[in-house]
Amino acid sequence: MTAKLFTMVEVILGVVPVVVIGLFLASKDAASVDKLTDVFSQDPSMVVTFISACLQPFVAYMLYMIYRKYCEGDAGFAAGNLIGLLCSEILLLNIPGVIGMGILLWRVWRNVAPHFESWLFERRAMGVLADIAGSLVILVLAFMCATAARGLAGM
Repeated sequence: MTAKLFTMVEVILGVVPVVVIGLFLASKDAASVDKLTDVFSQDPSMVVTFISACLQPFVAYMLYMIYRKYCEGDAGFAAGNLIGLLCSEILLLNIPGVIGMGILLWRVWRNVAPHFESWLFERRAMGVLADIAGSLVILVLAFMCATAARGLAGM
């Protein structure tokens, strides 16, 4: 069941950029890439939305790596990265991503919880940072997108 959940969330996140491009083309009557560049130049918030959508396949790839490590028994790696990716999805305001990460974290936490604290103490700070480096990069990019979106919205 866990493998199916991981695969389902990976597929959903992998399709997000295609859906966003389709919505841009449909909503702004942009039938070509040239029109799409015009739309991006007229509305900078769409660029931020597009960049946020383009992060989703990388999140899906991280999920693939997380599941492999989870199957190998590296529970701390799985939990640490899932928590980082959940925070990223919250910053990106990606509802399917938040729901997917929440379900995955809930699903693996039963097996992870007894080992999580020992993982933190065994790996120490630098080892933990090395383990969650991929999700930290995505988290930084998500923070930049969230900051840009809020700046464009005038918040």
